Amino acid sequence: MLAFGNLGVAAGKLTVQGWLYDVRNTASPLVIGKQYTDVATDDAARVIAHRFADEIISRLGGGIAGIAESKIYFVSDRSGHKEIWVMDYDGSNQRQVTHQASISLSPASRPTVRASLSVL
Repeated sequence: MLAFGNLGVAAGKLTVQGWLYDVRNTASPLVIGKQYTDVATDDAARVIAHRFADEIISRLGGGIAGIAESKIYFVSDRSGHKEIWVMDYDGSNQRQVTHQASISLSPASRPTVRASLSVL
């Protein structure tokens, strides 16, 4: 497999094209060809790259969802107290979720409601 892409910015708009080719299949090598558009920000470019990675995993894995758009919840004491934090699967975009000034442990989220979090 060979994955590659193209990124361009014009008039504040980001356009990303991504392709996945099966280099052994000379009769029909294109597996995925996608184009994504969003506002021209670094964060938007990262999200698009993650979305394309998930698309590749889904296609090659027979519909299995990829993890590139997943969030990881964890406990950190970097604020002086054990609080719940969240980050992208690759470690980027770390941010504190709870502000209890106490001990927060065992984060749990509900996948049907995005961005909801309960602290047990």
